[in-house]
This record gives sequence, C-alpha cells and structure tokens, in this order.
Amino acid sequence: MAINQIIKNSKLKEEFEKTFVMPKFISTEELECTSPLSENYSLMGTAFDYLLRFYITRINKIRDQEWISEKTLAMLKYQTNSRTKVKNIILKFKKQYDKYLNDGLIDDSLLESIIILAKIDGIFRSGGIMPDSFETDERDIEDLKNLASIIPIEKFRTEKICFLNPTFGNASLMVGGGDADLIIGESLIDIKTTKDLKFTKDYFLQLVSYYLLNEIGGISGYKDKIEINKLGIYFSRHGYLFEFDVKDIIISKEQLQKFINLYIDVAQGFA
Repeated sequence: MAINQIIKNSKLKEEFEKTFVMPKFISTEELECTSPLSENYSLMGTAFDYLLRFYITRINKIRDQEWISEKTLAMLKYQTNSRTKVKNIILKFKKQYDKYLNDGLIDDSLLESIIILAKIDGIFRSGGIMPDSFETDERDIEDLKNLASIIPIEKFRTEKICFLNPTFGNASLMVGGGDADLIIGESLIDIKTTKDLKFTKDYFLQLVSYYLLNEIGGISGYKDKIEINKLGIYFSRHGYLFEFDVKDIIISKEQLQKFINLYIDVAQGFA
C-alpha cells in the first residue's frame, strides 16, 4: 500500500494525533521567491531534484547512485527504438556530468540536459509512456538557472554520511517503493519546488512517513542503523531550508512504538 493511501487510514489518523505534534513553521517575509517562468511545474521539480543531487555529489565528493532515468532503460527493453533513443541521451549526459564533477560549471547546456533527464523520469513514473518531445523550453532553462543561483552551499556541505534518494529496505517495499530525497548527516530532507512558502500537514505526514520507514527498515544497502534526529523541507524557490528536531514532535517513545506497529499493520492490509 502506497504512503499516500496509508496516511488516509482512519485508525492511523487518530493515532497520529496522539503520537506527533506538528512543528511551528519558522520563516521570514524577507525571503524572495524565484517565480516559475513556465507552467511545467512537475518537470521543473524533478529537474531541480537532479540538479541539487549533482550539486551535493560534487561539493561533498561522494559516490552517486543509480538515477531513476537509468532505470527507464529496463522498462523500455521491448521498445527498441525508444530504448535506443533514451540510452543515447543518458550516455551523452554522462559525459557532461563527468565534466561538471571536475569543473563545477553549471551552463545552459548542462541545465538543458538535466531537464531532458527529468522528462525521462516521467517515462519511468508513467509506466513507459514516451513524451511528445525531448525539446526544452528556454524559459525552463532560465528557471533552473535561477534556482541554482540561490542554493545555500553550506546547508548541503557535510563530512558526515550523505544518501541521495535513499530507500528503506523491506519497509520501502511494504509501501510500494517509498524513497526520500536526501539524508545528510542526521537530517532527512525533502525538496519542494513550489512558489508557496508553506509547511502543510501533508508535508509533515510525508516527512514522518520517511522517518518511520527508516526506523522500520533502515537504509537499503547500508548495514548500520542511521539515526535521524532532524526532519526538514528545502524550499528551492526561496533558497530556504526549514528543519526541526524529531524529539520535539514525538509525544512519547511508547506511543511512537504503538504507532509504528499500527503503521506496519495498515501498510500490509491488516488494519
């Protein structure tokens, strides 16, 4: 059962209110918004996720993992022409990516290719439907450039652990493949490319769900248990990272364990 279905369960909603306290959102009216330059909102969200991922990989000198766009190749194995086209796009970008890791130059060509990668992601998430075109809009390139210009470098620089799009072993399988955006140090961070600077109940539920998946299954492919002590949202259009301590949102450890047990039952269809 997917996360968005799980959190709609009436029993879980009732226990959620007994287990967690939503943090007060701290922001400032002085934050400027980098307004969208086109209406390709979902595409730009995915493209920025890629851009920040590559940025973090470079500044922290970490090893990147498989991209969603690469997983698309397996999905297209019986669509020979489409698969060849997508494969060639990815191979071409790999060369640009290696160059970026060396020189750190974010130019229009790199940004255009990142937007195309985001389109390939759409193929995977739609179950294999090819886009009408891989052409890019100049306004989207400019938009992505603006988002890149306000990334707060020090917020994403670390000498500690760093996981890009981490999954959570059997716990992720339990919810149909749940993956977070970023774990850096002791923080689990989700990325929102939206013009609205709001911390909603849905955002809170999403963060808590990822926290629970880590508690249940741990990080896929990592033998040690990672303790998440902070949760946060990076609002990319405002260059603002809102974080809060996990200890401040949990009413009691006993109630948390009760909630985790119910969460597992709901996810498996037992409650």
